Amino acid sequence: LNYGPDFPDNFGSIEDARVFCKNFFTWYNRGHRHSGIGLLKPEDVHYGRTDQIMKE
Repeated sequence: LNYGPDFPDNFGSIEDARVFCKNFFTWYNRGHRHSGIGLLKPEDVHYGRTDQIMKE
């Protein structure tokens, strides 16, 4: 999480927290290249797309 969106110190409401978390997890799973899994995106690893991606 060191290189992701900044977490606010607090949220104004539970809805603010939900919106932030939805956006954060979408970014983390679909946009973030994770150093622990060969700079691949977590979603690609989860769905087994790594072989195809590595060929490209």
